[in-house]
Amino acid sequence: MPTTTSNPNVVDEIIKSFQLPDDSLTVITQKILEAFKLGTDGNPNGLAMTPTFVTSVPNGTEKGTFLTLDFESAAFRVSQVKLDGKRNLSSADKIVDLSAQDKTGEATAFFDLVADSVRGFLAENGIQGSTSNPLPLGVTFGFPVQKTGIKNAKLAAWTKGFSVQNAVGKDVSTLLQDALDRKKIPVKCVSVVNDTAAIFLAQSYLSGGCVLAAIFGVGTNGAFPEEIAKIKKLHNTPSLSTTGKMILNTEWGAFDNQASISNRNVLPRTPYDNKLHRESLRPGFQSFEKMVSWMYLGEIARNIFVFLIDQSPPALFGGKSTPALNAQFGFDSYYLTLVEQANSLTDIKAVLVEHLGLKSEDISDADASIVRAVSIAVTTRSARLAACAVAAGLVYRGHLALGPRAPAGPKLPVAVYGELMLLYPQFQTRLHEALTAITGKGTQERVDFIQVKDGGALGAALSAFEATTIQK
Repeated sequence: MPTTTSNPNVVDEIIKSFQLPDDSLTVITQKILEAFKLGTDGNPNGLAMTPTFVTSVPNGTEKGTFLTLDFESAAFRVSQVKLDGKRNLSSADKIVDLSAQDKTGEATAFFDLVADSVRGFLAENGIQGSTSNPLPLGVTFGFPVQKTGIKNAKLAAWTKGFSVQNAVGKDVSTLLQDALDRKKIPVKCVSVVNDTAAIFLAQSYLSGGCVLAAIFGVGTNGAFPEEIAKIKKLHNTPSLSTTGKMILNTEWGAFDNQASISNRNVLPRTPYDNKLHRESLRPGFQSFEKMVSWMYLGEIARNIFVFLIDQSPPALFGGKSTPALNAQFGFDSYYLTLVEQANSLTDIKAVLVEHLGLKSEDISDADASIVRAVSIAVTTRSARLAACAVAAGLVYRGHLALGPRAPAGPKLPVAVYGELMLLYPQFQTRLHEALTAITGKGTQERVDFIQVKDGGALGAALSAFEATTIQK
């Protein structure tokens, strides 16, 4: 059995550094609200608040057949989605896995791969178009973009482990259309929508109600509708009507890496966060995302474990490590869920043996308890920070207020998606508890988190519907 003897306070201090008292949640929420307002005012110190140019909220009566592309962190999906106008849909789908080379190679090669996959999908499903009547294609693209139209989306930056070369600053729909045209594929890209806006559209189609959409997965982001008159003035969109609403993509994953001093260093960073930032593909960017999202939580925990292993005398595993623990992102966030849901310390040890290559004799009961405590601390902080973003969105739109009691009113449907919502049951519970701490008693009864599965394809189809019927 390993000897794990060190300063008994070292683990307690780490756990304490991840705790966020309720008053801190309120301060962070206020700062996110400020960043929303600055961004909507066109101030570069605020969040992007990117217009989607989707101005029609679906009501379930939409009909039509559309090709779609849905880009995710490790794959993309080609689909044909049929909307029946009665809140139902049917689809045929093909998932294409992406290699590390695909995600870091040249843009031409990347979009050629996408175009080839579309052509293969059409052939496999007997779907035909023509040069004179190309098939309409909607795209869900979950990366920061600058929008000037429903299909015009200039890539602002890659996130989620992507760094495809010679794509930043270029229009995504143009890159894709050029590849389709080169290969003489009779498909026309008619819309590009963010993944968060896509689940907003999907939920609106499926149930007829949605006030906010939030993704807590590989990345994190939020979207909600805003008055077009306000967006028109601030984002120089003269072609838009001055009435109605448009879905805004907040890009809240970038909170706290703005130029404004008032919005910098608001988040409670630890040395383990700083290490992650420094070693990431884009150091200093996506600050909020790197403390909240599924992609990074396991790496934060791994940084803590390595720190404890390296203590003298060692504070974890008797100072022993493994290639997995020594490798960046070698501790997957999924292991956090396995650890927390384990029924006993013996079960936690089994997780560490299976997934990290540790020997059972190198893991003491104290070690297993430390791993559980760290896992809970990292994911609880994530959920509480996530609640700040959700609260800010609901307060910004006037649905709730900061304070001891939520105002009376109807249910507030919030569309959610992502690994943390799908695979980590405790995450949603903690998010709700923190949201109640920020916006008061009664919040839990009013805010209804609705998981929207496969919303990327449906949302892309609905944006294509708008592009070909409403904005045609």
